[in-house]
Amino acid sequence: MPRTCTLSIQSAATRAKTYWTAACRSIKPRGTTASGFKVVGDSTFRCSAARLSAPKTLGAPLPVSSLAGFNLASRHSRQISSSKRHFRNVSAMGVNDEFSDKDLFSMPDPPALTCGAGEATAWSGDVLFVGLTEDAYDAESKSLSADAKAFFEGFNSAGVTATVADLFASDEEFKLKPGSSKLFSTCGSCSAKNICVVGLGKADAGGKKWGKSNWQVLGATMKAVAKANKCKTAALVTPGSSSAVVEDVANGLFLGAYESTRFKSKQKGGLDTLTSVDLLGIEVDSLEQKVAEAAALAKGITMARYLVEAPPNVASPKHLAECAKMIAEKFPDVFTLTVLSREECEKLGMGCYLSVGEAADTDSQFIHLKYKGPGWTES
Repeated sequence: MPRTCTLSIQSAATRAKTYWTAACRSIKPRGTTASGFKVVGDSTFRCSAARLSAPKTLGAPLPVSSLAGFNLASRHSRQISSSKRHFRNVSAMGVNDEFSDKDLFSMPDPPALTCGAGEATAWSGDVLFVGLTEDAYDAESKSLSADAKAFFEGFNSAGVTATVADLFASDEEFKLKPGSSKLFSTCGSCSAKNICVVGLGKADAGGKKWGKSNWQVLGATMKAVAKANKCKTAALVTPGSSSAVVEDVANGLFLGAYESTRFKSKQKGGLDTLTSVDLLGIEVDSLEQKVAEAAALAKGITMARYLVEAPPNVASPKHLAECAKMIAEKFPDVFTLTVLSREECEKLGMGCYLSVGEAADTDSQFIHLKYKGPGWTES
């Protein structure tokens, strides 16, 4: 085919594509569109062959008559109708009406924490977590450290000691990094039903500089393992390492294995099966206060997750105002709340603010939740 003819056909095809795009963007009920399409009836576009003719150098129009009957607007009309039906359905439900029978701010019950000097070998329950640092196992000699070896031998069970040794020998990637774990059944060789070896990372890691500490990761790992194996009671022991940071472990337990289930039609049972955790060999002063502080932090983070994960038909200005109201009513000594309606915002001349939600189906609400607790300033 001559080069001139090929370029002319490509040019005609490009113009046709441009005309179709323009027609879909500017649908008119009757008449002729700006792109040269004739509208037949209410929704059928027919392409004019004259407008798609080839350049004069060819001397004859391209055979594009097969395109004349192409229905350009029918699919677009169906899409518009579908969008209108969806909008009517959402409007009929109303904001928050679909979940009006649910308490969207309810928090899951955290497991109860206790500390004691009890022996791990005598503890009975679903799973015993053993936290070990990276230096508790030497990969070259394939042997446990003296403290770890003495701890597992204390069970007076050759099966427990052999299984722990096999865990490291069979998996070279298991190097007791933070968050790593291996669980095995004791098969009745001791009072604990299962033993889970959990990595604590480096022994000299110290306090966290940013992000989660190794103790927080430990707590989250414990919660995830207990959830996966449907364990209700658990205990933690850290042989040969420094005493656990209770508030970090508690924070990890409260926030670990979080799953958004509030908007699922079918709730799975047993999502939070862990009810109690015993910290063995750990003596902590003011345990209740530290656990309460960890729980308060976990609840604040969970509430933030609730607001972020909620869909638009739930997280409306009204929903956010209800959340702020709940916080202010629960802690009136440290919080004050002011909510301005649309009318009040108009009186204050907040036009730019109101213009953001002008197209929304719910009125804007200006929410001012002020903290006046310890350390607060007027600025």
